[in-house]
This record gives sequence, C-alpha cells and structure tokens, in this order.
Amino acid sequence: MGWEGWNAVRDQHSPRARVKVFVPKGEAPDAAKVRVVLVQTPKPKFDSPEAVLDIEVASAKRQCEKVSTRTIRKGGADLIYELRAFGCPGQKGERYLLTRIAFIGEWQLEATYAPMTPTDDLLRAEKERAIKLLSSVTIVPG
Repeated sequence: MGWEGWNAVRDQHSPRARVKVFVPKGEAPDAAKVRVVLVQTPKPKFDSPEAVLDIEVASAKRQCEKVSTRTIRKGGADLIYELRAFGCPGQKGERYLLTRIAFIGEWQLEATYAPMTPTDDLLRAEKERAIKLLSSVTIVPG
C-alpha cells in the first residue's frame, strides 16, 4: 500500500513545527487500527539520528515498565528503528512503533507507523510495507 491508500486526518502548522496524521482510506480517524504520524521540526544542533533515538528511548523508559529497540536501517542522516514497550500508562498490551528519523537540509523529519491495537508482532509483509512507506517520506521546500 503506497501513500495513495492514506487520508490526511490532521495537518497542524506552527512557526517551528508541522504535524500530519494519516489513516488508511475508508477508516474513521478515531477507529483506525493504524496511523502514520509525520512530524517536521528544525534540525537539532547535534548531527545524529541516534541521539534523537536515545532521547525517545529514555522518555519511554520513564513511562513504561519494559522498553526495547532494534535498528532496522541506519545511515549518516537517517535511521529506521522498531520500538516495543510494555506496561505503558493508558495502554493495554504492547506499544509497537516503527519510526524513521531523517535529517534533510535544515529539518528533522520523524515518520512513525503505529498500530493502534495491541500486537505481539506485525506480519513480515506488513512490516516491509511500513518500512517502504516510511522510507518514501521526503521534504519538499515550500
């Protein structure tokens, strides 16, 4: 499933950030089983997506009982990782996220594929589609 299979259900702008949320076409935003969240912010002073991941993991560890991550793809200005967490407040079962962090020009882009229902694992084909989808995110000036 490419981007043509998704609807933007939220598009927020501020002087320093932009957030867009997508759900599969035909699904109501509040009932969607999967969401893709895109967040664009100014690039941090450090030049490492790993440092961004470390901050996010530290935050998850403060909130959840058990957290683990696995790097799927890593480049100089790009990182795709899998985060799994259990015992998070307000959540039953597992919190599962696939996230891509990319530094593009002066911007940091985070694209997160998030199943909204507890899951023990994604099917291999579904995970591969999600990684291709996240890998296709770019920033166009203007």
